Amino acid sequence: MIKIPLYMRKQVFVASCAYLGQILCGYVGGWPANAIVKLQDPEQTPLPEVLDDSQAFLIGPLTYLGLVGPYVAGYLSNVKGRIPCLLLGGALGTIGFFLKAVASHVAIVYVGRVMAGLSSGIIFVINLVYVAEIPSTNIRGILLAGTGVSNSLGMLIGYLVGGFAPYAVTGWVGVGISASFCAATFIMPESPYFYLLRDEGDKAKEILISLGREDDVKDILSTKLDEPVGVLEAWTEIFSVKSNRKTITITMTLMVLQQMSGVMVVLLYATSIFDLVNSSLESHISAIIIAVTQLCASCITPIFIERSGRRILLLLTTATCCISLILLGLYFYLVHIDHPSTESIQWLPLVTLIAFIMSYNFGFGIIPGTFNGEMFDTKVRGPGAVLSTTVSWMFGLVVAFTYNIMVDNWGSYTTFWIYAVMCAIAFFFTVIFVPETKGKSLEEIKEMLSR
Repeated sequence: MIKIPLYMRKQVFVASCAYLGQILCGYVGGWPANAIVKLQDPEQTPLPEVLDDSQAFLIGPLTYLGLVGPYVAGYLSNVKGRIPCLLLGGALGTIGFFLKAVASHVAIVYVGRVMAGLSSGIIFVINLVYVAEIPSTNIRGILLAGTGVSNSLGMLIGYLVGGFAPYAVTGWVGVGISASFCAATFIMPESPYFYLLRDEGDKAKEILISLGREDDVKDILSTKLDEPVGVLEAWTEIFSVKSNRKTITITMTLMVLQQMSGVMVVLLYATSIFDLVNSSLESHISAIIIAVTQLCASCITPIFIERSGRRILLLLTTATCCISLILLGLYFYLVHIDHPSTESIQWLPLVTLIAFIMSYNFGFGIIPGTFNGEMFDTKVRGPGAVLSTTVSWMFGLVVAFTYNIMVDNWGSYTTFWIYAVMCAIAFFFTVIFVPETKGKSLEEIKEMLSR
């Protein structure tokens, strides 16, 4: 029997509490896929009238209107701490899902969706910062990859609950997840790096020791700032310090390309996409298969991320995503020209989407977020993660809003081929610009990027 060291157990426990927040983020993303269907069903909707297509379409992209959330978190994370930000995110999620659970008008659903978006934006960004700062170097990559696992689990829960439970239950489950995360924040320690920013080395040392990181105390405390960092200075140093400039270029580019790969289109509208191809499986079952695939791939990533490294996983997965989307576009093209072979390859959309989601969550969807937590200097880790995430979300908003327009005007095949091109760009960008951070401490990564 393998004995896990005490320090690892402590750090894994703390990370597991943070993962409840990532489960909430995943649930926010997975909620619309089947909730929209129920709101358009006269027998299932709690609203006075079923939603028309334009009203239903707004529900998915509305989460991106929570873009202000990460900026609030970026400010508060360096002023009040990481934990208060996470608690705020959990509270907003609780309110958002409560509104959706009791909604009697579409406007209430919209408000609840925006609140859930605010919650997701805050938690997603701060969790990456927090989980990067808590563990020892040898397990940091694994625990950061675990955020992708828990996000995928939340997405799967959203698909399962939405597929088989009444509409109101989908909201109450969200309330339960959010409230559980709020409770977890009361037993999570503050990040030692936050206390360094506050020039409170004794508190930072105390937390490091409680986490079993006695050997790291000397090195980490040596990074203590001469004086607390102001908000304006932190934002300025994102662009004035060479290592931070490189980091924001790498993380922002990769995260923008993530969004432009069309992944959120697939996840938000999975049920609708399978309705388009007349799959032999019920559309909500196909969507659940996609979510299970996403979870399985995310579970595999932590095993390899500290063995093979971040860069090789990025190259492998961006290439596979590209090929998968090319094949999916080819299927839609054959349907467009009414090619007789489409009858015998109805399995192709499900297989290609499984390959896309598996490869995305095996690396492309997780590693850029890992870089957010690893590459930025301590002083700008919060604001830097906020900036790269919110810029990518802005592109995600554009992708979500333009999906139906692109399909109507250019066809599904052209739409997915455009997404494939974005994955190809991510592959070549990684070849040229992305360094390997495997096995390096946060301080070593900063030094490498400063050269």
